[in-house]
Amino acid sequence: MTTQSHNLPKRRTGGFMSWLDRSSIWRILVAGLLVYSIIPIVLALVEAFYTCGGNTSFVKNAAGNPVDDFWELLYFNFITILTVGYGDYSPVSIGRLLSVFEAIAGVVLFGVLVAVATLKAILPPKDAVIFSKYGDYCIDDESFLVIFVNTTSSLLVNPEMCSYYRQGEEWYVRPAYRAPFIGGSVWTFFVENWPLEKLVDGTDKDNALRFGLTAQLGLTMVSACVEYEPTNILVIPNRNELVAFDGFRNADLARCDVRRMFHYCPKGSESLKTFVQRKKAEAGIE
Repeated sequence: MTTQSHNLPKRRTGGFMSWLDRSSIWRILVAGLLVYSIIPIVLALVEAFYTCGGNTSFVKNAAGNPVDDFWELLYFNFITILTVGYGDYSPVSIGRLLSVFEAIAGVVLFGVLVAVATLKAILPPKDAVIFSKYGDYCIDDESFLVIFVNTTSSLLVNPEMCSYYRQGEEWYVRPAYRAPFIGGSVWTFFVENWPLEKLVDGTDKDNALRFGLTAQLGLTMVSACVEYEPTNILVIPNRNELVAFDGFRNADLARCDVRRMFHYCPKGSESLKTFVQRKKAEAGIE
């Protein structure tokens, strides 16, 4: 029988995974090599300082003479932490204990570095799916619309998408929708049907639209979500201009027109908040 603690932690977990997600593979490798190098450098400095004071040396050369030169000690400590051991230098006295510690530390650090780099390599990029900074409400279709794109060069397989709309204190959940794949085209996706009359008659406080998707990307899974407040939802007549835009098909993300249409904001368009408030005022609804 297993037990589970119900005590809340004082801090949120996942700090390492957040750092791993933010860091590039090169940053991880450089950080690992720096940590790996600190140990032999520090030990070489300590050994050189100690032996220069006339104390017993930690290391001797093949001829049996004590070694007190920093660069030779640095070379010895690097081949020790790398567990190479050419035999031209050997530890003596307490240097043997330090060498054992250094070799163990080298094996552990190397294993950790390889594990972290491998984990980073198989994790999906944090920007695998990018959403437009605007959601839309299409008047003709009486539906909410989100615009998003798969920024990777691979297919997102078996994506499952779901949406939630909050009006006041109530959450309205749409059943999950599954597609075969998501390629490199920009998606203009209807996520929630919401009659205009219901939109105007309801409260305009604490409203929000949420959309999320989960899909397989190579050997791993990718998840992404977005939340739009009424001030970030634009009211547009329909999505005809978006559908007719050829640049969304196998989109070249470097093109200025693709970027402009991706963050679709027609001239004179109103936010959902402003639109609902205007409609309420025209209908005399408080």
